[in-house]
Amino acid sequence: MFMRPLAGLLCLGILLTGCATRNASGPAEPSASGTEAGGTGPGAVEYPVVNAVLADSGTVVSVNTRLRFAVLDFGFHLLPELGASLDVFREGMKVGELRVSGPSRGSTIVADISGGEVRSGDEVRPPGVNASESSR
Repeated sequence: MFMRPLAGLLCLGILLTGCATRNASGPAEPSASGTEAGGTGPGAVEYPVVNAVLADSGTVVSVNTRLRFAVLDFGFHLLPELGASLDVFREGMKVGELRVSGPSRGSTIVADISGGEVRSGDEVRPPGVNASESSR
């Protein structure tokens, strides 16, 4: 009998507590420079750095240097065709070349190392595709 009013009061208390802790002035409006009021001191708004990912790029998951092959992961992107050439990049610099040989499973595929140095974590993409073309 008294449970329903008690539950209602509890919900009302939670609702009012949430509203009372909200900043009365509302969210800060960033200026054109990306910081609040153009400053860099306390209260400055910092935005995270977001790197675009190419639609046809992948990542080196593992490398077998003795047998000269690498396992590549393309996430939700389409896998390259067998025999396709791929360039390997580390920190924006081309460091190697691969030729897709298969097999594939899910989002991963195997490629033979045809030149350069390949490490786990390197980015792979087709030849002639620059990082600046990521907005395709």
